[in-house]
Amino acid sequence: MDKRKNLRERMLQGYLNAALIPVVLFALISQVVLQGRIMERMEERLETGRHSASQCFTLLLGKYDMLVQDFCTDADVLETVRRLGRGDEVSREELDDLHYELGRICNRGEGVEGITLQLENGQTYFYDYQKKSFRQSDWADGLEIPRPEGAGCYRGLSVPVSGGERRLHLFQVVCGVYDYREEGRYLGSVALSLNEEYVCGSLQSDVGMSVYLLDADTIVCAMDKTLVGTSFGEMKKGHDSRYASVLDEKSGMTLCVELSEDTYHDISVTQGFALLFIAILTVCMIMVISFKVTEPSIQSIRELERAIGLVEMGDFSARVKVPEQAVTEIMRIGQGFNEMLANIEHLLEENKRSSMEQRNAELSALEAQIDPHFLYNTLDTINWKAIENEQYEISEMIVALADILRYIVKNAGGVTTVSKELAWLERYIMLQSLKLGRMPVLEIIVSEDVMGCEIHKLLLQPFVENAVKYGFAEKEGECVLIITAKITDGQLHVMVEDNGRGIPPETLERLNDESREFEGHVGVSNVRKRLKLYYGEEAMVYFESAPGEYTRVHLFIPVGEGKA
Repeated sequence: MDKRKNLRERMLQGYLNAALIPVVLFALISQVVLQGRIMERMEERLETGRHSASQCFTLLLGKYDMLVQDFCTDADVLETVRRLGRGDEVSREELDDLHYELGRICNRGEGVEGITLQLENGQTYFYDYQKKSFRQSDWADGLEIPRPEGAGCYRGLSVPVSGGERRLHLFQVVCGVYDYREEGRYLGSVALSLNEEYVCGSLQSDVGMSVYLLDADTIVCAMDKTLVGTSFGEMKKGHDSRYASVLDEKSGMTLCVELSEDTYHDISVTQGFALLFIAILTVCMIMVISFKVTEPSIQSIRELERAIGLVEMGDFSARVKVPEQAVTEIMRIGQGFNEMLANIEHLLEENKRSSMEQRNAELSALEAQIDPHFLYNTLDTINWKAIENEQYEISEMIVALADILRYIVKNAGGVTTVSKELAWLERYIMLQSLKLGRMPVLEIIVSEDVMGCEIHKLLLQPFVENAVKYGFAEKEGECVLIITAKITDGQLHVMVEDNGRGIPPETLERLNDESREFEGHVGVSNVRKRLKLYYGEEAMVYFESAPGEYTRVHLFIPVGEGKA
């Protein structure tokens, strides 16, 4: 099946490569050229817009600077301002002339919302263009006019003022009023307030392009009034646009033009969709052609594919039915496949028999490892010899050893009860204690209902031996060995615990790793293998230990599965 699929995939890949490579190359080249041209066009528009906005702003400032300068240099105005500043009495006619001049200045320029004259002593005179009044205004009389450091300055009010029913954003041209007869003494300041919307509209020169007037990073003029007073840097984060800026040296403000990439993005996307459509159409045509070309060759081996699928699911009885009209090569493949399946079935049967024989042999080999190969008659002779010489301790040892050997040899690998296994272990521990030089304290905690449970012989002996041999070696004080057994969740849980020196952490980790043999602990490996052979994967051995305190060995054996 893999070869058939590979054949079709390779043929399809060949057709696709032959047709798609030119299409892809054309699309990539076209896209690159288009993107480059788009970038060039955007840069050209940005540069044009920036230059145009800069010129318009220069002309705008020049126009209103001239209006304010006319007011500040008018001899009659200066005389009236001078007298008002000194606190001299001014006639009604002179005040009317001053108000008239304020109104005249407002009427000479478009977009003017008002003008405010603020003297050094705090007196304020104004003209509100919308209300045509120098006595009443919602905002003009309340403005704080800064004293310019030079001849004049410019500022945008980020906070709107009330203009009747309107909320006005103002751009101000500020000029100082000086008495040149007294060495240019500062008399006050004049602020010509322009509608920010008018100023922004004067800077617009290209549809689709936005112009911003910035005081440092703060937007003071913009078509979107919600942006006035906000940070330009923060605003840019939410816009998919390109920008160009220029610093106006006269005002100290920055002009920035914005060109949205949406239009050019739409052009790029349109071209991309067109190329994608061509590519999809090409792929569809190639798919149709390739299936037409490959189908006659594939049809001949579909029967073989069906049989292989059955074999993959484990049905080795499947056979290929080769049609008589099939080509010679296909017939040979089918016949060879059928012969191969017949051989596989035969080999599986042979392997099954071999596995059973191997299992039995392995069991015998594993259990033979603990067969002492002693002769009972020899032990009996030695026993009587010990009695004759009044060596009763030796006689007791020989009798215990004989009992142990009888227990091992009788029905080797068979099943016993927990009660008999524990009784045998008591005699075994007695013999092992002679090596230790003292008898460990043995505690057996097993309920009567557990004593009758069946268990394979000699599963606990290696762990008892390790406790006496390694755990109690060089131990000072009382040696305690505890054996407990209980039934938990359908399993017999046997625990062998000692208060010996414990197991180092690295050794403990390796002992609990069932995936590898552990050199130097043949008995542990032996028990683990026997458990798997006797009880399957449900049985397990688990070690836990605290160095210098205890070692616990846990055996989990399925209940009711004790017989091999």
